[in-house]
Amino acid sequence: MCASHADRDRQGSAGRGRLLADRFELGAALGTGGMGVVYQALDRRTGEQVALKAMRGDDADALVRFKNEFRLCADLRHRNLVRLGELIEADDQLFFTMELVVGVDVLSWVRSPAWASAGPDRTPTAPRGLPVARSRRRSTGRVGPAFVEDRLRAAFRQIAAGVGALHAGRRVHRDLKPSNILVTADGRVVILDFGLVVPHVVERPHSDAVAVGTVAYMAPEQAAARPVGPAADWYAVGAMLYEALAGRLPVEGDDPGSLLAAKLHHDAPPVATFAPAAPEDLAGVGFTRLADRRPDRRVLIAVAGAGAAIVVAIVALAVARPMLARALDGRLG
Repeated sequence: MCASHADRDRQGSAGRGRLLADRFELGAALGTGGMGVVYQALDRRTGEQVALKAMRGDDADALVRFKNEFRLCADLRHRNLVRLGELIEADDQLFFTMELVVGVDVLSWVRSPAWASAGPDRTPTAPRGLPVARSRRRSTGRVGPAFVEDRLRAAFRQIAAGVGALHAGRRVHRDLKPSNILVTADGRVVILDFGLVVPHVVERPHSDAVAVGTVAYMAPEQAAARPVGPAADWYAVGAMLYEALAGRLPVEGDDPGSLLAAKLHHDAPPVATFAPAAPEDLAGVGFTRLADRRPDRRVLIAVAGAGAAIVVAIVALAVARPMLARALDGRLG
């Protein structure tokens, strides 16, 4: 969850200039979540700028969750996943470091200037503590696609690679959304925020007593607090692709409750309903079907029987090559 400007100002003022472990000099606060505050920091030992996540609170459950966030993903090394550094406890503060990624969220990056001028309409929090992200509405009277096609294809090819690497390591992210996926100035896509990552064991899929994540992008089974696996992450990827193409989310609601209900009981309208000019291969192929409310009907599950590597290869190729996309769509229709 992103911090408000006021919250960031307060956090930044409180932490700026503080030295942790006689090594990390805190700079501006970059954001806050349920478990911690993320700062930009200078590592005086290496001279590098890093991101530093400092734990908030001191209860035992929060301590376990914070350490698990680091330990579950510390060994991951992939150019499309943020790289974690060190877990340190010093000066009565538990924190970990990670690669500092400077960029914009993925949907802002793929949008055309005409759509970007309309600006995002986002609500950071909602009742029951579940974040809601409202779709970026397209401005009326605009003609032509709302995205830069080359950027969109390049971005989602990299998202597929990063998600596939996470799943190959037997982890499920559970909170993929535009604000957790940044694109750097050179076009590198980086998936961030491992705060809700859980191990994936086929025989014992993870479930929670209550729904966790961001309502707009979470899969129906996750919204219903049912067991989740990789298919839940692919739903979020599909929801973002649908939003990039259509200018709205696959399923919408006026409040978190109605949105959750809609996810469980209604299918997404075809992309062409809202964006008739969207490329046929992207609008018609299963990448919009990734947002199917039924996990076993999401295209990746239907196409892939041989593991995450082949799944990612199929997604990446189909995003990059329209002919393959159309062929897959015909086979799965």
